[in-house]
Amino acid sequence: MKCCSRCGETKAITEFTPRTDRPGKVMSACRSCVAKVASIKYQEAHPRTRQRHLCKADSLRWNKAKRDKRTKEAIYLRDDEFNLFVLSEIHSLRRKRNDLTGIDWHVDHIIPLQNKLVCGLHYYNNLRVIPASLNRRKSNALHGERQEIV
Repeated sequence: MKCCSRCGETKAITEFTPRTDRPGKVMSACRSCVAKVASIKYQEAHPRTRQRHLCKADSLRWNKAKRDKRTKEAIYLRDDEFNLFVLSEIHSLRRKRNDLTGIDWHVDHIIPLQNKLVCGLHYYNNLRVIPASLNRRKSNALHGERQEIV
């Protein structure tokens, strides 16, 4: 057992860092106190680091909120009768293709709802029925951005 010179607590020898210049001896301050001092010194030397991390987190939250709002607006932009009819027919076609071919089919947005460059619409002329494997490969890419899907 040894008493830490910084916090004054008596701790086990394993809580202290061994000295490299004196074999068999340990530092006078415990590891947790040394780490705290190092952290304080780093923050004093780099005052903007913490601010940068906070700003980045706020920016990520703001971008997600903005993207979610844009997506919601795109989805509910036009719910007229014709669009709703075509959407139900597209989903009916998807189910029929699943049953007839035994392959999983998805309804795909040609221009994705969430993309860095554009925001597509949940509207009948932006939808198509394609095999699920192609849709997963396409992900949120624009048509032709990753591979050519016809």
